[in-house]
Amino acid sequence: MFEWIIGVDQTGRVDARNRPAKLPYVALRRKSDGTYRWHLPKSRREYLPALSVPVLRSHFPTGRILVAVDCVLGLPGDLTPDLKSLWYLMKKAALLRRRAANREVRISKLAEKFFSSVLTENPGTPLLRREEIVLRAQTVFSPVPYQRNIQSGTFRIWSELASTPEGDVDFHVFGYPGRKNLDVILWEGYPSAVARSAGKSRIKNPPGFFPSFEDQNLRDAAWLAYAASRTPPKGNRPRILA
Repeated sequence: MFEWIIGVDQTGRVDARNRPAKLPYVALRRKSDGTYRWHLPKSRREYLPALSVPVLRSHFPTGRILVAVDCVLGLPGDLTPDLKSLWYLMKKAALLRRRAANREVRISKLAEKFFSSVLTENPGTPLLRREEIVLRAQTVFSPVPYQRNIQSGTFRIWSELASTPEGDVDFHVFGYPGRKNLDVILWEGYPSAVARSAGKSRIKNPPGFFPSFEDQNLRDAAWLAYAASRTPPKGNRPRILA
């Protein structure tokens, strides 16, 4: 059982200085009777500064954590058959971002360079996974449209998850074999798709979610958390939450 189920949205957003912005999140916390209650950041200052296990633990210090995040956690073809291969690419993304840390390079440019190099090194790789074709989702290899592409957010999350140079993988990702007993589990999710699956529009709140303010980013995060809490446990979980 998870003590925390967290939805994270707007992974590709940047601030006024073109730096990755803090991540809006909404969480469900498990109560002693096994039910969950909503947990919201009190202000934008409490948004997540990054998505990594140390940051998650600083916000949610106890219990197992399930994070449904709006970014890609797998690549087409045979590029990421297991978590080890995904972790290898995450480490490469983190290295590229560290090397550019002292230069004013937009994260969107780093993301485009990174995923272009993946295609160059693996000619013939299909651009879409089967799930993305079914969902009519965009490919992570495309930097367009500028405001709604998944590329920048995916690169940002990958580089943050592997941000400790000497560290080993300290989380698991649904859809990959092994290591399911770790305390932090990630799940790729699509807010619009999960809202449609519930027969709702993403501009509406998920059932039982009553924030004191109207914020579409938090609402999308809430849809991810809600869907993750309602999806069948263990082996029946799909690779993509949609």
